[in-house]
Amino acid sequence: MTSGYLVAFAASLPVCSWLGKKIGAGRLWLAALAVFTATSGLCAAAPGIDPLIALGLAQGLAAGLLIPAGQTILGQAIALAAVPPGIAAYKTVRPSQLPDATTQVNIVQRVGGALGGALFTVIFANGLSHGAGHAFHATFWWLTGTAILALGSAAALQVTLTLGRRLPGGPADPPLCDQRAQG
Repeated sequence: MTSGYLVAFAASLPVCSWLGKKIGAGRLWLAALAVFTATSGLCAAAPGIDPLIALGLAQGLAAGLLIPAGQTILGQAIALAAVPPGIAAYKTVRPSQLPDATTQVNIVQRVGGALGGALFTVIFANGLSHGAGHAFHATFWWLTGTAILALGSAAALQVTLTLGRRLPGGPADPPLCDQRAQG
């Protein structure tokens, strides 16, 4: 399943830019997150290995769209769409602050990766006491819950942005889901 997921992930990356220009990076990201969430839940409920592999392929396709679309949204949010967000963040830093900023970014990335990996290990290990199959199901249920939280947060943010634009004195830009990638 892992190999199929990774191949599908890599296959969807080149299509992301084109889709982002056609439907907008925000809409693409929300759709990919919805598909990723649904396939995670279906993986958790998969009755056997064959459906799990097929769903893993669909999940990989969605995941491959999530990362570049998310980076595009972040770039648009900081008004530097042509610059990757990691680099754009550094453009706001004075040269004398660069070592500290680099260290802070690295700390956040490493702590986030370590905490996520540790949490996954605990969930997987607790599931192993009930058998390998249960461990995978538990992991996918956890992933589904996390994805539902992300999807709910994104939907709430979209509603907030949309309502904010309708209020007098609100920002003039359309919500992120209405913006098309520049390029």
